[in-house]
Amino acid sequence: MKKHFLKSIALLALFFSATTLSAATYCDALITSTQAVHTAQITCSSLGGNRYQFVFVSTDAFVKYNDGSNFFMNVNGVGGYHASKNLTQNGDTLSVIVESNVAPTIYAGDFFVQYEDGEAWFKLPIDADFSQVCDGSNTPDTPDNPDTPDTPDTPEDLQEGACSGTAKGVDSYYTEADPDHAITSLEKGFYWQVQTTTAGVNITVQFLDNLPGMDAPYLFRFDQNGVMMGSDIQMAGWDATTRTATHTLTGLANGEQLVFLVKVALEAGKVLFTERVSYTVGENCETTDIDNVVTNTAAKKLIENGQLIIISDGIRYNALGMQIK
Repeated sequence: MKKHFLKSIALLALFFSATTLSAATYCDALITSTQAVHTAQITCSSLGGNRYQFVFVSTDAFVKYNDGSNFFMNVNGVGGYHASKNLTQNGDTLSVIVESNVAPTIYAGDFFVQYEDGEAWFKLPIDADFSQVCDGSNTPDTPDNPDTPDTPDTPEDLQEGACSGTAKGVDSYYTEADPDHAITSLEKGFYWQVQTTTAGVNITVQFLDNLPGMDAPYLFRFDQNGVMMGSDIQMAGWDATTRTATHTLTGLANGEQLVFLVKVALEAGKVLFTERVSYTVGENCETTDIDNVVTNTAAKKLIENGQLIIISDGIRYNALGMQIK
């Protein structure tokens, strides 16, 4: 009898010593298995309203976990909550949410997870402070004004503007990368215009060289380092008669740098990569090259509805030098 009493006293002492350890914060904290082979991130936090969560995110994919692990918690100030039997799995994430009128504690944290290379033993922290609130906890967003739900920020309206020019070059990078198919020069070149409107950024490219089999223009976009952004984009408009390609980009912001080229398929497997054009969204500028499209007499330039118009000898031209009828 005395032996059982002393054993009970020892167990109670161990229990209370575990609950009186100095608490520590665990928000996506990294822990390592006892074999130092696998790692995981754990979160022990408050969700508010007497709700608390434990989250275990394995760095590596695992086969299964042992729900009979020696992983127990004090809930409502009482021990015996077998946490490992109440875990919910979502991919490589295990979690449990408990309701308790006081912050729960872990008093037994031997947790076993089975990986392809064997079983890993994680020692979960018995000093975890569940009263802490971790950033990114899965708590529902609360509107700033309870009577008015939060709404997304309204994007800034695009500032109207247009730039245009002419060019004769080809892109050296893509041309040199495909010497068997890419043509290396243009005789007449191409006109281009980029126009910012409230609906988006309109790109127009007209080819002056009538190359055999011209078809299927694609748009390549580049970042500030000259790296292609995403995949090539098939341009929405193609007029084979005038050899004019058009496309509208959305989701751009005022002041954003737009760098692009146009790829055009030709007959016999040949291909054209134009030199790159750079434009600042919302910019409004004039070009000297467009003067060559109209006569040598003095031309008047003006902006109408955000579009560059050239008037020469009483005839109106757009930025590509095409007569406006």
